[in-house]
Amino acid sequence: MGSGEALNKKKIQVQALIDTGFDDFFSIPKSLANELGITELKETEVQLGNGDQVTVDVGICELIFPFSNEIFVMNTIIDEDDECLIGMSLLSEICSSFEINFEQEVIRLYGLNI
Repeated sequence: MGSGEALNKKKIQVQALIDTGFDDFFSIPKSLANELGITELKETEVQLGNGDQVTVDVGICELIFPFSNEIFVMNTIIDEDDECLIGMSLLSEICSSFEINFEQEVIRLYGLNI
């Protein structure tokens, strides 16, 4: 993962869920990958929360957070899910700690690295 120049011109703003059980970086729906023109680079095995092993496609995705102009280019899981997911590896890359307040629906990121 790292910063770099944009790979393509098409940009789409998405909302992503923070999945504290997702150890990887980022996951997007196959429909969004198709819309963005992201091609699958490879297949890899991942373990789901219930212990099942599944094969998923992995492609290259660019992320820009609203609080930073840095472009993150990373391997991204492309799956059949309907939501974009931010995993714990991505959170630990962009900040030193975070706080989730479920009642107020607020997420605070501390010690931003971007």
